[in-house]
Amino acid sequence: MRKDAIFEAFKANNEDAHIFDTKFAGEGADDYGGPYRELLTNVGDEINDSCLPLTIKSPNNQTNFGTFRDCVILNMSSTTPTHKQMFKLMGGFIGFSIRSSSPITWKFPPFFWKQLLNEPLGLDDLECFDAYAHQSLEELKKLSKSLKED
Repeated sequence: MRKDAIFEAFKANNEDAHIFDTKFAGEGADDYGGPYRELLTNVGDEINDSCLPLTIKSPNNQTNFGTFRDCVILNMSSTTPTHKQMFKLMGGFIGFSIRSSSPITWKFPPFFWKQLLNEPLGLDDLECFDAYAHQSLEELKKLSKSLKED
């Protein structure tokens, strides 16, 4: 991928923008959009299904409890130089999909997008990906009101 091609792709604002050409080995499909869209779908699927070491199932996803049960969160254990490059590439795909309205499905909980928009986070944002932790903190808040200062 050329640096100027990436820059041009981020300037594009239509769904048909491409940042690279796609050819599937052994298939005679011309890249008029179909193979490219399929590749973008596959990228999203692999990230959302935790096939790559970049994401893990959110606590709500793991326990099947709370809202946004199909979400994934970033894997904070992925810290190698290779992982960091993969995160950078994933960020490029996220940016491109936003700028071009390309059909990549991202299954991140709302707090992920709020952080990208630099919006403040609160305790309720925790509930969107870890309902049990949210419940525990709410209970601690209630109990703390009944404690004496000493």
